[in-house]
Amino acid sequence: MRLLACCIAEGTLTDGVMANFAASELKLRGSRVSDRGLCLLGRACGSRLLSLDISFCPRLKDTGLIALVHECPQLLQLQLAHCRFSDAAIERLVRSCAGLRTLDCSWNGSGITDRGVRAIGKHCLRLEKLALNGCRMSDDTLLALACALPQLTQLLTKGCDLSESGMTAALYVLPRLEVVELSQIARLSEPSLQLLLPRMSRVTRLDVSMCMRLGDVAISRAAATLPQLTVLECYGVSQLRAPTLEAARLRTLVLSGCRALATPSLVCPALETLELQSCRELRPEALTLACRTCPALRCIDLAGCKELRVLVLAAPSLCELRLDG
Repeated sequence: MRLLACCIAEGTLTDGVMANFAASELKLRGSRVSDRGLCLLGRACGSRLLSLDISFCPRLKDTGLIALVHECPQLLQLQLAHCRFSDAAIERLVRSCAGLRTLDCSWNGSGITDRGVRAIGKHCLRLEKLALNGCRMSDDTLLALACALPQLTQLLTKGCDLSESGMTAALYVLPRLEVVELSQIARLSEPSLQLLLPRMSRVTRLDVSMCMRLGDVAISRAAATLPQLTVLECYGVSQLRAPTLEAARLRTLVLSGCRALATPSLVCPALETLELQSCRELRPEALTLACRTCPALRCIDLAGCKELRVLVLAAPSLCELRLDG
C-alpha cells in the first residue's frame, strides 16, 4: 500500500501496475488510473475488495466503473466524488453492489440525476452514509429516497437546488441522522428548523451556515435541544446578535462571518474550538465571560474582530489564539 501511495503522489501509477494490488481496501484518490486500470484492478481484487476511493480521478468513465463493480460485488464503501460518471454507471453499480454501506457520488457534473438517485434508493437498502452533493434531483426524488432508506445516518445534498419544504420533508423521515447540513437552504425558516429538532436526537453535527432567516432564538433552541451535538456551524448567519448557547457536549462552534454578533452567551463545558472570524461587533466582555464558562477552550480564532482592542482572557487550556487579519 505504501508503494501505491508513492505511485499516486509521483504521478507514476500505470494501468499495468493495477493488476498487482489484490487488497480489501484501496485508495486511488487523485490518481491517473484509467478505465483499463480499473478493470484490471477489479480482476485482481475480486470479491476481496470491500472499500475503494477513486475520487478526483478525471480519466475514469462509466465503462471502467461498470467493469469494476461486476468483479467486486462485496464492496461496502465506495467514494466516487469529483469524477464524470452518469446515471448509467450508478444503475449498474447499485445492482452489482447492493450491500453498500457508504457511497459518495458527489460533484459528478450533471451526470447523476433523478434516475440514478432513485436507483440507489431501490437497490442499496443497507446504506448508512450517502453523499449526493451536486446531483440534479427533485424534491420528490429526495423524499422517495429518504422513505426507502430510513436507516441513513448521513445524507449530504449541497448544491442540489432543493426547496426548503422538500429538504424538510426528507429529513423528517430520517430519525437516525447524525450529520445534518442545512447550509444550502439560504431561506430556511425558524418554523422548519423547529419542526425538525425533535427528530434530530442523534445529530452530532449541525450546519446552518448562511441560513439568513435564522436568529438568536432558533440557534439557541437547536443547541439546547440536541443532546449529542458536538459540532455547530453557523457561518454567516447575519441575524445572530446575542444567542444563548448551552450544549454540554459541544466541542466545535463556528460563528465566523456573523457580522451582527455582539454578546453571545456560551455555556459549553466541553468546547475546544471557537471560530469568530470577522465578527466585527463582538464585545470583549462577552469573550471574557465565554472563557470562564467554556474552560476547555484550546483554540480561538478572532481574525477580523475589529472591536477587540483590549482583551482579557482567563483560559487555562488555551493553546492557540489567532488575531491576524
